[in-house]
Amino acid sequence: LVTADDVRALMGVVLADRQDTGEATRGIVTTTAEFAPRVGQDLYLKPRLDDGTIELVGGDQLLTRLKELLP
Repeated sequence: LVTADDVRALMGVVLADRQDTGEATRGIVTTTAEFAPRVGQDLYLKPRLDDGTIELVGGDQLLTRLKELLP
């Protein structure tokens, strides 16, 4: 399972880059597995998930997206 700490790490990189260069607009954490329970309710992550800064793509959603790419 992908933990809140893993997602927070990406969030830190995105927010730091925004301050330094202004180039990063969002981050996507993609996994073939799933996210730990309540990652979406994490006090520090929830605002960034709600505003689209961070997106979480779990295994089922990833599979759906990949199937949409097939001709």
